[in-house]
Amino acid sequence: MVALCLCSRQAATVGFGLTGKEYSPEDLQRAASAVAGTDLAGFFSGYIASHESLPVKECLSEVGFEASIVDYGGEFYISPVLSPSASALAIRRRLFNGTP
Repeated sequence: MVALCLCSRQAATVGFGLTGKEYSPEDLQRAASAVAGTDLAGFFSGYIASHESLPVKECLSEVGFEASIVDYGGEFYISPVLSPSASALAIRRRLFNGTP
């Protein structure tokens, strides 16, 4: 999921979005895999091309955020953890600075 966020931030610079060129699902998978530095084919087949729920809490945890869902209200809260790991901080920098 983080790679998808990074990918969407960089879309205009790789020939999509502002250029009017549309993404194909394969384009999105390739771009997200490139940003993540790993093959996301399993993620795409397991979550994007199916009806499985996305592991939102787990993905946010990898970036050093906590998530809570209030089921009765459908509300979703995200907050940063106090001492994120070095890898979480590196991912945050990439996400918020838009660098691959």
